[in-house]
Amino acid sequence: MSRIVNLSEAASLGIHAMVYLAHSGEDLVKREALAEAIGCSFPHMEKVLKLLISANLIKTFRGPRGGLSLNQDPGEISLKQVYEAIEGPLNPTECSIRGCPFDFCELARILDELSEEASKRFASISIADMAENIFTETSS
Repeated sequence: MSRIVNLSEAASLGIHAMVYLAHSGEDLVKREALAEAIGCSFPHMEKVLKLLISANLIKTFRGPRGGLSLNQDPGEISLKQVYEAIEGPLNPTECSIRGCPFDFCELARILDELSEEASKRFASISIADMAENIFTETSS
């Protein structure tokens, strides 16, 4: 069965990486270990990490004991911030049919409303919320 809402692989990797780093607390995480823990290729993880670092969500520490950590408290980072760091800002939805015969496309309006609701929901969920829910469920 298909899904109406579908995140890109990069957005999903970014969110997973942020949750993993939140769970790691003060411990620095090596890039290779992060890719392995999440189950993706190192080059793909690197592309996503560059975007998160550019957005100032992750900080890096060089050297043999270096690694990655969150740049701020995970309770202050929303899913929307992570998503937009990777995918860019959410834009209003337009009809996907070129030359739509309707002056006002009802489908585009409905999809735009869904996007707005998803945006609000993503803004209301922090990385700390995600980490707490995931790791509480896992340990139960």
